[in-house]
Amino acid sequence: MKKGLYAFTAFMMALALVGCGADKEKDSDNDSKSAKATTVASDEKKDSKKSDKSDDDIKVDTNVPDIKEYAGEYTKSGYGLWEDYPDELDPKKLEEILEKDPMTISEDGTLHFCGKDYKLIPEGTKEGSHIYSVEGSTFDFKSFCKPVKGMFATPKCVDKDYEGVVYFVNEEMHMTVNDEDVPYNEFKVYLTAKGDASCSEYFSFYSGDEQEAFTFSFNWDDEDDDDFDINFGNEETEE
Repeated sequence: MKKGLYAFTAFMMALALVGCGADKEKDSDNDSKSAKATTVASDEKKDSKKSDKSDDDIKVDTNVPDIKEYAGEYTKSGYGLWEDYPDELDPKKLEEILEKDPMTISEDGTLHFCGKDYKLIPEGTKEGSHIYSVEGSTFDFKSFCKPVKGMFATPKCVDKDYEGVVYFVNEEMHMTVNDEDVPYNEFKVYLTAKGDASCSEYFSFYSGDEQEAFTFSFNWDDEDDDDFDINFGNEETEE
């Protein structure tokens, strides 16, 4: 009889211990889940603060020359395209139009481009480049000033519903000649296609009758030319 009681008591104690162990495991799981939830919420708050802070930290320079300084006729020097664009913005077709009807800017800020007139609005200066947006293009200068990475990456600065010319820029460029930085300027008109919030097409121009570009003459038989080195553009570009 006593042996039976002892066995029963031991059995009940074992059940009690198992129950306590299960409760502890549940409590441990609940604590772990709670800690994970707290960590996720904390990370989301940190990310939100970082995002808000980065937006708030974006400083814009609204100083630009008077648009009158750019009044005159422009001659096309080239174009760039790195997305699929509709026929209306096909660079070959636009080139043909520009050959017959050159781009002009009037003193009141009217940009005449490929048979259409656009009103230019002074926006500001970014990295030495003077930006003038097109009225009605939904151009957002603050979004334009956000840093982006990639050689052909362009900032998202317009609504996807807009199509056409977005902005005119007197763009500061750089090239390296014999390890020496040589800055130069290039005039560009950037365009966007419907469905694209960035500008993946541009036309470059020079103003006046003479091309404002660097020209070099080389005699490749000259031994001194072996040390000549020239590179165009910034090696650490974030656009």
